[in-house]
Amino acid sequence: MPVTTEKTDLDNDQVRLDIVVSADELEKARQKTMRRLGKEIRAPGFRPGKVPPEVVMQRIGPDAANDELLKDALGSWFAIAIEDADVEPIGDPDINLNRVPEEGELIFSATVQLKPTPKLGEYLGLEVPKEEAEIPEGAVDNEVTRLREAAAQLVAVDRPAEEGDHITIDFEGRRGGKRMREAAARDYVVELGAEKLIEGFDEHLIGLKAGESVDFSITYSKGDQRANLRGTTIDYSVSMKRVHEKDVPEGDDFVREISEFSGLDELTTEIESDFQARVDNAVEEVFRRQVIDAVVKNATVEVPPPMLQTRIQEMLREGQSRLPQGVTLEQYLASQGQTIDQLAQGMAPEAEMAIKRELIVAAVAEAESIAVTDDEVEQQIHDDADAGATDYEELSAELDKVDGRERLKADLALQKAVDKLVESAVPIAPETAEAREKIWTPEEPAKDPGELWTPGSGPANPTTGDA
Repeated sequence: MPVTTEKTDLDNDQVRLDIVVSADELEKARQKTMRRLGKEIRAPGFRPGKVPPEVVMQRIGPDAANDELLKDALGSWFAIAIEDADVEPIGDPDINLNRVPEEGELIFSATVQLKPTPKLGEYLGLEVPKEEAEIPEGAVDNEVTRLREAAAQLVAVDRPAEEGDHITIDFEGRRGGKRMREAAARDYVVELGAEKLIEGFDEHLIGLKAGESVDFSITYSKGDQRANLRGTTIDYSVSMKRVHEKDVPEGDDFVREISEFSGLDELTTEIESDFQARVDNAVEEVFRRQVIDAVVKNATVEVPPPMLQTRIQEMLREGQSRLPQGVTLEQYLASQGQTIDQLAQGMAPEAEMAIKRELIVAAVAEAESIAVTDDEVEQQIHDDADAGATDYEELSAELDKVDGRERLKADLALQKAVDKLVESAVPIAPETAEAREKIWTPEEPAKDPGELWTPGSGPANPTTGDA
């Protein structure tokens, strides 16, 4: 075989791989590197790209040639070794390689860090607090009011403008007598009191009738985002053109206009049902997360630094992806008086807890021998395709390109593990749980306030435990 590997288990979830590259494999790699260098090096008397290996060796020397050889081939040899050893390293390996021989075998070792194996505590039948799924007081009435407001018509009125009216105005701003285009508009429509105008602007318009005008000054704050207005005083002239008030519908008429229901009672019942479903789902989701947290609290696991740093970097990339195009994370943080290092340090507890949750749920799945069938994977692909309005064949082909079925199978196993934990958990009143928390002993660990994690939530990849 071109590469053979012997694995030795070490302490702290590490393994050493003793790797032997055959003489034939080493020579093939050396010749390949020399051919590449022969295309890149320029030598007198030889056409570009046609410098023979012996001339390359004379020009760069054996040490540089061996460095190039290792740069080209060491990664692929290591990849073969970890596949042979059936290990999944986290972070970069610690390579121990003394020299590259001129002939014969190449022997080197690589020490790699593996994902830690959690020590599970009690995880089935845990008592976990669960809130009552109650609709917030006034939520249904507020939604009915919102729908009425949305169905309201604007009616022109001949009276002074009041808060809540929609007005149409022309305004012009001057600084030092000079008109400013960025502080002027015509036929500008705005709702008085809706905080759409800068602070202090509305109060000068209340009481103004159509056809009337008013002059006043506004001083912009020193924190205004517009540099040319920041900290300056602008003299405004405003003309009121129209005043409209809302004509909010009453009774059942508006219900038939905006929905398929015949009256307010039916609409209210539907709104209440929708609210209850949302509250039920929210309470259930929080309960699932608290069950995971309870299992984590009873378990023991240490997160290796390479695994933690990988996760933090993934979280930083996630933050960068949410910024507007052209704005770097460094620039955004600088505007907030913060650095990348400070942000990363603040992310560490959250990242560590997220990793612990993933590892411990995976350990539960293994302890319970939870399996996922190929049929279940196919059904999930169909469901994902339907949910994303994507063609099944197209999604299936994409998964095949990146070994996605195995990752999906692992993810489904984690979801099954969480389902089992939740189904076995015993809901208790939050007041009961709080009372028990107050009965504390010094031996008990402090509760971690980190962000909750469930399978499938970002930025974690629960199929690997890595970013």
